[in-house]
Amino acid sequence: MKKILLLASMLVLVMALTACGKEESGEKEGSKDDKKSIEGTVTDIAKKIVDDGKFIDEVVTIDNEMINQKLDIDSANVEESVCYYGTGDSANIVYVAIFKEESKAKDAKEKLEVYLDELKTANESYDPEELGKIDDAILEIDGQYAIMVISDDNEAAKKAIDSFRK
Repeated sequence: MKKILLLASMLVLVMALTACGKEESGEKEGSKDDKKSIEGTVTDIAKKIVDDGKFIDEVVTIDNEMINQKLDIDSANVEESVCYYGTGDSANIVYVAIFKEESKAKDAKEKLEVYLDELKTANESYDPEELGKIDDAILEIDGQYAIMVISDDNEAAKKAIDSFRK
């Protein structure tokens, strides 16, 4: 009788562990399906952000080499990039880049964070009204894509970026 109870207990335990394993793998698979990657040209993504977003100043494209230098990003690692920069005193910027490798995009995140920190420090005494925008900046790395946006309506910018998720 003890052997039967022990066998039944072990069977229940094995079934419970098997069920837990299936749940976990199902959750992981589901989360992969839920996470959609960005797809599109840097020009199309940046233009949609500018068109759908809100910017106090006019934003105009600037030279890729110049912006990569300002952001301390090695242009040799960039496949293509587009940058819109505010023409006035605001901190408005839209930077979209595709890097040659995912690891280079991840490295660029650190450089973009440094840029945002420096911008915040510069604006603390110069233009404190811009600090909220800088604090709420969008900085997203998705595969080989790096996107940084400072605008007056980051929710609209996020929606524009999400429209490129496939």
